[in-house]
Amino acid sequence: VNALAFFCFLKVLEMGDTVWLLVRKRQLSVLHLWHHWSVFVYCWWIMYRWGADLPIAEGAYFGAINAFVPFLMYGYYVVTRGQHFRSQRVEHALTCVQLIQFLMGMGLQYYVSLCPDKSLLDISKGWVIYGSYFVLFGNYYRQRYLKTKNS
Repeated sequence: VNALAFFCFLKVLEMGDTVWLLVRKRQLSVLHLWHHWSVFVYCWWIMYRWGADLPIAEGAYFGAINAFVPFLMYGYYVVTRGQHFRSQRVEHALTCVQLIQFLMGMGLQYYVSLCPDKSLLDISKGWVIYGSYFVLFGNYYRQRYLKTKNS
């Protein structure tokens, strides 16, 4: 339970990334805005449901899946900040890990969908969120890594 609260708190810190980019007048993609906003709102939904004493044990698994990749990503960005060198291979690998994360999330969502005590609203939110992440990150992957130089 404390891990879930800590995870939700970390999502507040991640919103700092979005605020920082906006303050610096950087253009944000739909992927970035949707991902950060929806994770933030969904975390607060989890906290609300937790406060209502509803069973959300799988939230710890979703949190574990979602906490690992941002740790790697932000760690990489901290290490390479201010440097002129960034590794295309590392960035490609991070994007692949993100896609695997969303596949794992959808697998867990499938399992949760089979539970008779879950509401259709909770199940639908999970599918919309993980499905949209997979589609948006898949599109990002295709645009960034699969485009040929002639296209």
